[in-house]
Amino acid sequence: MAAQRPEIVGMTADLSKYTDLHIFARAFPDRFFQMGMAEQLLMAAAGDGEGGFIPFATTYAAFATVAPMILFTGHRRRASEREDLRRATTGYGPSHQATEDLAIMRGIPGMVIVDPCDALEIEQAVPAIADHRGPVYMRLLRGKVPLVLDKYDYQFELGRRSCWRTATMC
Repeated sequence: MAAQRPEIVGMTADLSKYTDLHIFARAFPDRFFQMGMAEQLLMAAAGDGEGGFIPFATTYAAFATVAPMILFTGHRRRASEREDLRRATTGYGPSHQATEDLAIMRGIPGMVIVDPCDALEIEQAVPAIADHRGPVYMRLLRGKVPLVLDKYDYQFELGRRSCWRTATMC
């Protein structure tokens, strides 16, 4: 998708190897930005979106959510302009795990949250996120993500939840 969309840029906070953004960096070195270990800078730059770029910013969820007020302030100030915020992957070890990230991101006005079930949903979600005008937080797992939805006729739609089976309490 990035080959056809020159406005897509990749950003990270010293984690390209661990969030697989190094693949993007090799393919598009002029569209890759290494922000250093400064998640606030990463979030501020990714949330800006004024230059017509669609930034995909990657970091661990535990680090991404330390800057929610920077996000809130920036997005509130430019609520009618194109703003894009794409990122997140869970890391490894207790200091790199986040359990509160979804709650924090839900508190940011206008934030769209995507928590894909499997690789198929990730594949379908990324183009929808790139087309969305506004901030998006996508939570991903690290490493190989299994297929779950391939046995269904699944089509991702931003803003719509899917229920594949229901359960009752015993």
